Amino acid sequence: MVMRTLAKILLSLLLLWGIPALAKDEPDEVDYLALAGLMLRDGNIDRAMGALDQVDTAAEDIDLVRYYTLRGMAHMRRNELEPARDALRQAIASGEADAVVHVYLAQVNYQLEDYAAAIESLDNAGASVERVPSVYHMKAQAYWLMDDAIMAIATLDQASQVF
Repeated sequence: MVMRTLAKILLSLLLLWGIPALAKDEPDEVDYLALAGLMLRDGNIDRAMGALDQVDTAAEDIDLVRYYTLRGMAHMRRNELEPARDALRQAIASGEADAVVHVYLAQVNYQLEDYAAAIESLDNAGASVERVPSVYHMKAQAYWLMDDAIMAIATLDQASQVF
């Protein structure tokens, strides 16, 4: 009799302890931005785009700068330059974008042969890229391709002073 009562109590405690676990029917939320970032890093561009398509851009807590930056990078890797430019512009318009976003936009503009926009993007990148030689090279080349030899040489002169 004591064993039955003890078994009932033990069974009741186990059931009570397990009820909160059973009540949790909600699946864990997936961080699609983080997932897309990992997939891009691993070279899974199509999967990254699929993850980005799952992001609710209307949500309050969404990092739109990161979302549009990742979308722009994915388009860049697919060599879809116009959508890449649009996404990177949206990233910059959505908030304080890192200098690297401006450099990515400059690269896309350069490939689209919009050299003035490439120079403007490099200028907007700020002081954090002043010690990056390729920035001066791209800027000088863009000036040269726009037939502005004076600014091209001035840019190279500036680079030679920095380095």
